[in-house]
Amino acid sequence: MITIVSLVSRATVSETAWSRIANAGKLFLQSDKHPCAAPVLAAGYAYTSMDDLYERAADFDALHEAVAARLVAAGDCTYVMTGSLSAPQLTAIQSAAAGGVEVGVLPGVTLSQAAFPAHPAGRTVSAHDLPERLDAHLSTAVEE
Repeated sequence: MITIVSLVSRATVSETAWSRIANAGKLFLQSDKHPCAAPVLAAGYAYTSMDDLYERAADFDALHEAVAARLVAAGDCTYVMTGSLSAPQLTAIQSAAAGGVEVGVLPGVTLSQAAFPAHPAGRTVSAHDLPERLDAHLSTAVEE
């Protein structure tokens, strides 16, 4: 089974998702360069980053296919994403897994939900609704 976990910060991931990360036999990070990877890095878990695929991919379609192929080849693994899973990413993983690998998603708080906790997901935010010091809110949400 490929388990996909959305991670913004340690405080925004469920205990079930964190347990899956902590006990993963094979752990993959979307990127170890992104601030959202900090909790995994701080915990000292062994992992494989997908950064090499980002550096080599000609476009996002090729990237999604390469990530999916790596995950399917790994078999039972956990893939930690920074933020939320996009439709093209999920489609690539499901297509690659069509041969019988189960895919599960443990959703977490998205980057936009962390930045704007008072706004429910899916609500359009007007610039008039934004706090005057947006940078302070974003850095706090990502650093937690």
